[in-house]
Amino acid sequence: MLSKALNLAKRWEWIAKNVAEGTQMYPEHPRKRYASPAELARVLEAIANHPQQDSCDAIRLLILTGARKGEVFTARWEDIDLDAGIWSKPSAHTKQNQEHIAPLSGTAIQLLKRRKETAAGQWVFPGRVSSDEHITDVKKTWDACRKAATLALWRESPSIAAIIDGLHADLKRAPTIEEIQAATKPQNEDLPKGSLDLRIHDLRHTYASMLASKKVPLQVVGALLGHTQAQTTLRYAHLYDDPLREATEFAATAISGIGDNRK
Repeated sequence: MLSKALNLAKRWEWIAKNVAEGTQMYPEHPRKRYASPAELARVLEAIANHPQQDSCDAIRLLILTGARKGEVFTARWEDIDLDAGIWSKPSAHTKQNQEHIAPLSGTAIQLLKRRKETAAGQWVFPGRVSSDEHITDVKKTWDACRKAATLALWRESPSIAAIIDGLHADLKRAPTIEEIQAATKPQNEDLPKGSLDLRIHDLRHTYASMLASKKVPLQVVGALLGHTQAQTTLRYAHLYDDPLREATEFAATAISGIGDNRK
């Protein structure tokens, strides 16, 4: 951040030299957090039961398209052709500063058509205070949904479900996530993996991982996500275990054939 600031100062001729230039930076490791099918099912269930459905629709579109949240929040009806099933994201709203034309699935089109029936302005997701503004965040809704999804996943364990029910009876109300975590520690109960660490941006990774696991070519995955560099999409290459295994077996067979021919 300091180096960026000094580079700008140098460009604006405030300083003659960026003294941070050449400093070795810590390596960045891309986050690889994907929602499992069971986890995603619980998240979708929590979304369906949440009272704030406008925010939930925005989250649904994130899940269905793999779009960045800024692209969804600033989506305008004029950019979406529901008949052709195409979403034309203007360059001003994309991270790569280039127009990104993305096809929409049938489920995404149904969601948008439902919203279009009651649309009151230019924004697909208008603000709650004024329809002249678009939404800027869904953090509260997302936090509530991932906690509800986590609770549902925990309840799949009979022993954890018994602890939760006991807390509910003692407290005369639904226990919080923190109260459940505290109650399981003395009993040496390991809580099942939940969704507490699942971020909004991880929905984009989940979308890409589902495509990659179904053997969709990485070039196609990158095109759907709006990647301009192939290197960005390569983070999902490890999900291609089966085709990679098939390829290395093919190579081994060919090498063995060469060896056999020389005997």
